[in-house]
Amino acid sequence: MKSLHNQSWHDSTHTAAEEKKHYERLDKELAKCPKTRYIMGSLFWAYVPDAIVVIPDEDLRAHVAMRPDLTYVDAKRVENVLLTIAKGNKVPVFDNFATASAFILKER
Repeated sequence: MKSLHNQSWHDSTHTAAEEKKHYERLDKELAKCPKTRYIMGSLFWAYVPDAIVVIPDEDLRAHVAMRPDLTYVDAKRVENVLLTIAKGNKVPVFDNFATASAFILKER
C-alpha cells in the first residue's frame, strides 16, 4: 500500500475527483488483503473496517500539530466520515487502539 500512497501524494495538490479515485483504488487493494492480516490506518474512501478508533480531541490536536501536511479541520472531516461509516455499517467505535485491537482479536 505504501507504494500506492506515499509522501509524493501529499506533496502535490489534487482535485476532489482525483482524491476520490485515489482512495477508491486503495479501498480495492485493501479488499484483496486476507482476513488473517490486521490493517491499521486511515486510508479509505468507502472501505468498511472491523473497528474505528476516534482518539480524544486533545490527542488529535497534538498529533495534528506534529503534521505539517494536515490541519485540524481536515482531521475532523475524516473523523466525521469515519463516524458516518461506523453508524451506517454498525462498526464499533473505540477511543483507543488497545481496546479496538482487543476487540478485533476476540472477534477472530
